[in-house]
Amino acid sequence: MKKRGISPIIATVILIAFVVVIIGIITLWGRGIYEERAEKSGELANAQLDCINAAIDVEKVVNQIIITNVGGVALNGFILRENLQGGDVRLSDIFVDVEVGEEFPLTQSSVNCGGGTEPSTPGSLCDDTETMRIVPSLQPSGRNAPLVSCADKSLEIQV
Repeated sequence: MKKRGISPIIATVILIAFVVVIIGIITLWGRGIYEERAEKSGELANAQLDCINAAIDVEKVVNQIIITNVGGVALNGFILRENLQGGDVRLSDIFVDVEVGEEFPLTQSSVNCGGGTEPSTPGSLCDDTETMRIVPSLQPSGRNAPLVSCADKSLEIQV
C-alpha cells in the first residue's frame, strides 16, 4: 500500500492563504488600536484647549477652603499638592463636577499626614498642611480617562 501526501503546489497555496488570513487579522486589530489611540489623544487635546476657559477663586474660611469655579467651563476635578510641615508633600486627585459659579469646599481634618497617614474623608486636608496648590482639572470623555490639569490656572494658598 502506497501512501501519498498532498502535492507541493497545494501545500504552498494553503500556506499562502494561511499567511494572508493572519496578516488580515493583525491589520484589523492594529487599525482598532490606532483609531482608539487617535480618539483618546484628540479628547485629551480638546480638554487641554478647554483649559483656556478654566479659572478658580480660592477663599479660606474657618477650617475650610472654598474653591469657586469662576471660569467659563465646568470643572471635573482638582489636583491638590499639599506641602506639609517637615517638608513632606501629599498629592491627591479629587474627581468632582463643579459647574460654572458653583463652590466646592475642602475641609481641614485633624489628621497629621506627615507619617503617611491619610484623612478618612475624601477631599479632606491634612492638619499639618502649610501651603497648598490647587490645580483645576478637566476629564475627557472616555473610559478611565485621566484628569487633564490646567496647571497655568492653579492657585497657591497658605493654610
